[in-house]
Amino acid sequence: MLNMSVMNTNVLVPTLRFPSFKGAWEVKQLGKIAKVYDGTHQTPKYVMSGIPFYSVEHVTANQFTKTKYISPEVFAKENKRVRLEKGDILMTRIGNIGTTKYLDWEVCASFYVSLALIKQNRLYNSLYLNYFMTAHFFQLELWKRTIHLAFPRKINLGEIKKCHVLFPTFGEQQKLGSFFYTIDQYINNIEQQLSLWQSYKKGMMQRIFSQQQRFKQTNGQPYPNWVEKRLENIATLTSSKRVYQSDYVKVGIPFYRGKEISLLKKQLVPVKTLFIKKELYSNFRQKYGEPQINDILITAVGTIGNVYRVNHNKPFYFKDGNLIWLRHIKENATFVAQLLSFYQQKMLLVSIGSTQKALTIVALNKLKFSFPSLPEQQKIGDFLSNIDAKISNIQQRLTHVKAFKKGLLQQLFV
Repeated sequence: MLNMSVMNTNVLVPTLRFPSFKGAWEVKQLGKIAKVYDGTHQTPKYVMSGIPFYSVEHVTANQFTKTKYISPEVFAKENKRVRLEKGDILMTRIGNIGTTKYLDWEVCASFYVSLALIKQNRLYNSLYLNYFMTAHFFQLELWKRTIHLAFPRKINLGEIKKCHVLFPTFGEQQKLGSFFYTIDQYINNIEQQLSLWQSYKKGMMQRIFSQQQRFKQTNGQPYPNWVEKRLENIATLTSSKRVYQSDYVKVGIPFYRGKEISLLKKQLVPVKTLFIKKELYSNFRQKYGEPQINDILITAVGTIGNVYRVNHNKPFYFKDGNLIWLRHIKENATFVAQLLSFYQQKMLLVSIGSTQKALTIVALNKLKFSFPSLPEQQKIGDFLSNIDAKISNIQQRLTHVKAFKKGLLQQLFV
């Protein structure tokens, strides 16, 4: 059990601590207690298969199975200079700065200059150091020494060595390292569940919309053949009036753009939303009506084809040209939303523009899709929505656990 009482306000004592541990933590420079290296400065010649080669993207994505490869000969040469071993820590130092990865497996790989390697040392617990490096104290140390004007921004190896680290007793280091490692294992399990459900849905959508997988009527008979229709024949497509800077207010009608749609699609309420004047919304409503439950919004700029089916009756407005509004939908709206999500690439292909793609109502209206009968649409929509609900629950659980971990990092470390 954790001792939840507030500890000494001394900066070298955490606010939350495991029982039986007392005393202030020691301050040491990272370079004084650990050897710090960077990876190869030369981009190696990659081969089809061989020795994995790590870079920033592998650490930030926590993904080390899909990498580029170098030859055993190149690896042997680099391995003489510095060798990755189980228990070492990799940290990003160019572009993304300060993301760490504790190597908890037997490593046979090399790495690029964009990563720093902090070698394990018997004088400290490497797991503890890994998690301390993700906490606010050390991240601030990195930020102060980062060259922010560089492109991409970076922190030099010598500056990483100057960063201060706080150490409790070795026993407390072990306790903290194991505690956070257990949380990370739990997070990894949730992420694996999420990935499996997302892959399952992707596979089922492929089978359903290619008509390999068909639903049957209650009497066991097949439903009628699917019929090809233009989008303009099954819904009315509308944009909104242009919004000017003077139309924004502190309190008014919520104003949705692409990023709000991305959150709503995941069933997450946007925390920060812009607002526009009620008069602007009223004028729009008088001409077009207002968005209803089961209407659909499609992102038309930036990320093309992100689909959101409206599931509430609260008023909102949306950015002109940024979102396209499907209303008066004659088919099953849940099915239509799933269908359009599956054919996102199809919408991207008819988008216009060289620097920034844009999806137009004219282009979207002319797209053709195959539609089953309404009863089969209902079954397909319900089936895929149930998978979405499962995915959303897992995503929310993942968000909560990560927030829990972040809070503990702030309290358990000085």
